[in-house]
Amino acid sequence: MTQRREPVQEAAGSGHVALGGFSTLRERVLVAIILTITIWVVHFSQSLHFGLYEDDWDFIGQPMAWTWGKLLDWVYMCLQHWPQGRPIGFAVVATLAFLGNRIGGLEAIYLIAFGLHVANTLILYTIVRRHLSTAPSFCAALGFCLFPSNTAIPLLEAQLFNGLTLFFLLFATWLYLRGSRIVAYVVSAGSLLTYESAFLPFFAVPLLHVGPMPKLRRELLKHWAILLAIGGSIFWFRAHMGEEKAATVLGNGWWVTLGRVATAMYAGSVTTLRLFVMRLVTVLRDGDREVLPIVIVLAAGFTVALYFMRVHLSDRLEVWPLSVTNKWFEWHANLSIDYASAAALRLGACGLFMLVISYGLAISNYYYPPVVEAGRLTGTHLSAAVGAGLLCGAISAILLDLGVSHGKKFWAALALACYFSGLAGFHYLVQEDFRKSWTIQRAFWAAVKKQCPDLTDGTVLIYEVESYPTRYIQTNSWGDPYVLSLVYDFPKNWKQPPQLFSAATAWTADVISSGGQFFWRPPIFWPTEELSQGNVILLRGAPGNPKRVSGAILLGSKEFQLKSPEGPSALAFRPGPMYKYVMQP
Repeated sequence: MTQRREPVQEAAGSGHVALGGFSTLRERVLVAIILTITIWVVHFSQSLHFGLYEDDWDFIGQPMAWTWGKLLDWVYMCLQHWPQGRPIGFAVVATLAFLGNRIGGLEAIYLIAFGLHVANTLILYTIVRRHLSTAPSFCAALGFCLFPSNTAIPLLEAQLFNGLTLFFLLFATWLYLRGSRIVAYVVSAGSLLTYESAFLPFFAVPLLHVGPMPKLRRELLKHWAILLAIGGSIFWFRAHMGEEKAATVLGNGWWVTLGRVATAMYAGSVTTLRLFVMRLVTVLRDGDREVLPIVIVLAAGFTVALYFMRVHLSDRLEVWPLSVTNKWFEWHANLSIDYASAAALRLGACGLFMLVISYGLAISNYYYPPVVEAGRLTGTHLSAAVGAGLLCGAISAILLDLGVSHGKKFWAALALACYFSGLAGFHYLVQEDFRKSWTIQRAFWAAVKKQCPDLTDGTVLIYEVESYPTRYIQTNSWGDPYVLSLVYDFPKNWKQPPQLFSAATAWTADVISSGGQFFWRPPIFWPTEELSQGNVILLRGAPGNPKRVSGAILLGSKEFQLKSPEGPSALAFRPGPMYKYVMQP
């Protein structure tokens, strides 16, 4: 976009290479090392102080306790019944959790999530490097791995599901650009069978090709026809099986569904673009002594890296014809633009298109509209990370182009480094929240162990949640009923092992009395529980220090007797797979 073009040359300091210049092995290795260190520091450096959260207790905790036979039964069930229409996602995530636990426990599962995040980031870098030079491609990878909308990266369930579906999307894109079209379409279907929303950005991949407009139109039409055939076939199969989400779409009608799609694409893309700015405000407002050194060190490292990385400048020009024609007016003009800037603009336009359409399937309950900014539901933003990465690469390319052309490359590198280190600081804040949540969870369950040693078959524990001490992940959640059975190996002959439910203080309003019995519908989707006199434990108080309530409470207008505190059970419960993480120091 600059007026002054310099001769094409190659020099690390000045940054001039021919567009599409050769990517050396040393360059790829250095970029991979920097990105790997960044991802580890920002997202996983505190993983030794992490545990399981919310959905993790179901999707990660349960496979940790399985045998090989149970795992094979689960995989067979997924392939036969397609839970939520995501057979690959449910089967592979459970398998990774099972194998990770066998190899090295919870720490190994976090290493798998880390490796998946690194692999996806490097694939995206490779894709962008086909179009831009090293420095802006590196910025694109940073925009992807530091994507600000998704705060659920340390959540194992979300990261494994998200990482897998993004891997299918990115790998299919890489294959498509290399000319392996048939294999690319097969791989892209993997994203549709893992987590649907990552299938939509693949519609934009032909835009990454450079060629005559008529040829591009034909390629797009052919590409869209194939993807619509793949998506339509899978949707028909899900609807034929009676899968809930497909049935909901058909039940709402096409016009209602299309309206939700349009709203989701607008609301989701606006939310993400806004958070690219607002996350910096969060760091300035909430950053602490632990975050500030991370931001400063990364800013310095990114500045040095970007300054010595290559930046393309090209004296080759492209001519873009522009025309406006109607009944009364006709205007034609030609816009001359340098080759490097044209490549950046094309990449940015493709990235923006990917970002918008990635929200087209965010129409399910709990996820619609996709405007959530904190917590596990931010996983709905995941597929927008690819388009956001391309957009970051394009903007960085133009900024670095201007910096090199005007002899201000250092200042351009510094500005970009400060921005991306700010996003890194935000994700480190998220890490701190996960660490804090696990500390509180461990204190909570230790208090439950101390105050409730008299657990028996059919005991129901209810904790009245009074506050939420963390912002980016819940401490007590819908997954709490899984915890006790993962911490302890209860007797096999117990018909209903003890479960703890976290509920609002007004939970008694959901209790129904019938025939002298009390029935309660727990939060979310847990089935109705029968509350037996003398076998219910009520807990109240701060999340990390709950207190057991004694005596009787009122359920409606009737008195209900709680379980009387007794001594330790005569049964010695054997430790379960999560005992050492939850109960041991």
